[in-house]
Amino acid sequence: MAKFEKDNNLMSGKGEGGSWITMPNGAKVFVPDGMTKEDAVNAHFEKANEFRRQNKKIDKFEHPMHVYAKSDKFAKGHSLTTTKKEKGATAEALEMRENPNPEDKRDSWFIPTSKTVPLAQLSDKPLKKWKLNKSDEKKMKPFRDSPFDK
Repeated sequence: MAKFEKDNNLMSGKGEGGSWITMPNGAKVFVPDGMTKEDAVNAHFEKANEFRRQNKKIDKFEHPMHVYAKSDKFAKGHSLTTTKKEKGATAEALEMRENPNPEDKRDSWFIPTSKTVPLAQLSDKPLKKWKLNKSDEKKMKPFRDSPFDK
């Protein structure tokens, strides 16, 4: 497994595009700008398994995101990329066994930092024919927010 370094900005509650909060159950959750702590505590996320593009407001390259949970206003997921080190990412990407895009034969990587983003900042419709390999799903699960990390 890749070596992860502690990011003091994130650990102290600061981060690009939001801040970390402690939920009533003790879990640490990254809350994006535009989402209040109350919204985060009260948001009811349902399990999901889809891929959507991030718009230019949150990702200038419009990388795809694997969405593993969503509510009526927000989605939780991992950014995907075709390079090992993504500029601006706080953690080095981890290699996936198979690219989820069946039309792309390049290597694929995911950023192991789970993020919560407003649904309005993702493409309106899921990407068609994209699929997560079972071994890649097992690899990504430990990096998901609770209770979706089981």
